[in-house]
Amino acid sequence: MRISKKIIISIGLLCFLMTLIFLSDKWTKQNISNLKIQRNSVTEPIVLVPGSNATQYRFDPLIRDINKREKTPHSLLRVLVHKNYTISYSGAIKKGERQPFIVIAFEDNKDGFKNINVKGGDKMQVYGGLKM
Repeated sequence: MRISKKIIISIGLLCFLMTLIFLSDKWTKQNISNLKIQRNSVTEPIVLVPGSNATQYRFDPLIRDINKREKTPHSLLRVLVHKNYTISYSGAIKKGERQPFIVIAFEDNKDGFKNINVKGGDKMQVYGGLKM
């Protein structure tokens, strides 16, 4: 029996396609499981920055009201940027917390365009210092 070239090429192509489908299915399932793991570990903080002349306690009534309505209350971390650019923290973020409240306040909280521009740069430094 003589097997023609067309049949051999067809069988080879079919084997190649089956192998490709098997490998792509395995790769897709692995990627999906990796994405599920990453999605479960994502923290999406709610960052609140008090306006001019407001203290780090400005949002306490709002946070208290939101936490009353939730089944499990959100964590609260207060970050205070001092005039000498040191940072102090109060409160904590619970392990596994998905949406903690982070309040970033400035000791020098005066009004004015120049002061607000400086605080914008300081806020970026604070974001860099927070590790989620």
